[in-house]
Amino acid sequence: MSNELAPPQSLLHRHFELLEARLTGVPELRPAFAIFEETPGHASEVYMSYVDLIGSVEHLSESDLGRIAQSQQLLNRQDSESGSASKVGANDLLAAVGSRKSLLADLAAQSFDPSSPYYQPTVDSLVAKMEGGHKLKAEGKTPSDHDPESLKVIWGHTLITGDEALLHFTVCHYLGLYFSEALSAEGIELASQKDFFVNALTDVVILNHLKPDAVDPIFEVWVTPKESGGMGWITDARLKSYE
Repeated sequence: MSNELAPPQSLLHRHFELLEARLTGVPELRPAFAIFEETPGHASEVYMSYVDLIGSVEHLSESDLGRIAQSQQLLNRQDSESGSASKVGANDLLAAVGSRKSLLADLAAQSFDPSSPYYQPTVDSLVAKMEGGHKLKAEGKTPSDHDPESLKVIWGHTLITGDEALLHFTVCHYLGLYFSEALSAEGIELASQKDFFVNALTDVVILNHLKPDAVDPIFEVWVTPKESGGMGWITDARLKSYE
């Protein structure tokens, strides 16, 4: 078998190498890049699983969109503390892109290509925000979603205990910032909201989990609490609003 990497995998390999080199000021991410060093193929698979997830958004059925809307209404009625993920749904994202649904999959496929005009600004933003989160921790501060200083940075990596979750966390936040850059350039106002993109994907992750015989590593990482090695992004309230 040839040792030469296929073009997409080669680009992903270089993408992770660049992120590792640029994020040396964020020691909390060291375990995530250790996974890349030991099993670069697995790191690439994780990244591509999110590319596929994004590509599936445009194929949500009317029934799916109805369930998303019902979930949002239920959470609002309950006034549930379900986190920022309940503020923007996949239906909101699709409404924002309108007839350009394929734009999401196209951008996802270009997201790890250095020739993309959004690539370097995204890397710079990711580094600055993650370093900002590390600085908060180093200063002994407790970040929160309601703290103005915390809202300017990315800080979840200072709380996550699982190596695999840190890899997912890095990929997700890179993609979130990439789509913020790209969709803002397309004039889509929704893209200015913090964490809008990853939050919208929560609906798709849950819908995939609810399919018969579903086995989804993304869901497992998102639903497992931080203290148990996951990211804790899918709360009980959010999940129950579907069930």
